[in-house]
Amino acid sequence: MKNHTKLLPVFLAVLISIFASGSALAQSDYMNYGFVVFETTVTKKGVETSDANPSERRFYVSNVVEFPERDRSIFRNAGKLADEYFIANVAGPLEAKGILHKYYDDAIKINNSASYVETRADVEDLRKKVLEDLKEQNANVFTFYWTRGKDAKGLETSIPTLLYRGSEQPLYMPVEPKTDKTKKND
Repeated sequence: MKNHTKLLPVFLAVLISIFASGSALAQSDYMNYGFVVFETTVTKKGVETSDANPSERRFYVSNVVEFPERDRSIFRNAGKLADEYFIANVAGPLEAKGILHKYYDDAIKINNSASYVETRADVEDLRKKVLEDLKEQNANVFTFYWTRGKDAKGLETSIPTLLYRGSEQPLYMPVEPKTDKTKKND
């Protein structure tokens, strides 16, 4: 009996080690998927909003991206990550071309604020449904590429693309600034 009591702590240590390594494996396999929806108000830079120049209601919906991190808080902060990307690669470059976006934190929704979506296929299905539902809101709907964790190069990487045009919405598109070469041809 005395030998068995000495083995109990060793046995418990082995069990704890097995569960800890299993937990570490499970954490390393942890994967979340998400897309982001931005609801914005768009105006032209230097043009006052009026009946003749109303603001445009616009949604941007990203592709589905992976969140393979062990730290689950990264997915919980996906809205902030998406916002930083959107500013740097969509809103900022379009502002340089004369298109202004205004939105608030509550207009940034990961997975359209669904409480939990388990698989990539479920997230892809949810994204398709969101895109269809947004068409019913009489807004302009754009898609864009969210290249999370990769080098991004502004509009060249994000490629905002008009998916649906709201029938009663203006559509403000960037105007390429004239270069010296085109000015001579005017």
